[in-house]
Amino acid sequence: MDGSKRNSSHAALSLHETSLNLDVSFNSEKALSHDKNYIPLTIPNIMTELKLGKYEHYKGKQYEVIGLARHSETLEELVIYKALYDSEEFGNNTLWARPKSMFLENINIDGKEIPRFRYIR
Repeated sequence: MDGSKRNSSHAALSLHETSLNLDVSFNSEKALSHDKNYIPLTIPNIMTELKLGKYEHYKGKQYEVIGLARHSETLEELVIYKALYDSEEFGNNTLWARPKSMFLENINIDGKEIPRFRYIR
């Protein structure tokens, strides 16, 4: 192992062993209060719970998740997705935004718990 790898491993280990009190939770009340002492820690990869790609809505239509965004006022994570069908009412390939928690939730249909959106590929 060369010296640079040994040093980077050692640095990571030292950071891990250091007692850090970081609040990694998101508190919308604190964020909206403009409390200067509240700084939410942003995790670089917010896609950990959501894959990009094609999903099927429980009603049968298909959508493509193209990314995540944050609401400008509440900082809530929103899933940005595109309809993979044409709609008389909304047009072709309409873009939609839905709270990530709602996008990933299970719903009850005829007494059976199913995902609101099911990942296809």
